[in-house]
Amino acid sequence: MKIQCQDRTVEFIFQSHYFEIPRFQRPYSWERENWEDFWNDIFEESLIN
Repeated sequence: MKIQCQDRTVEFIFQSHYFEIPRFQRPYSWERENWEDFWNDIFEESLIN
């Protein structure tokens, strides 16, 4: 499977209301610490842009 990526702003991602989790990541289970890091990163990025 070839992975393709595109740069997107946080606003663009949340405006689209569509999220797709690639198959290779579906078995992965996030712990609370992972979610906190993820949301903190999003929040910090939104303040910068």
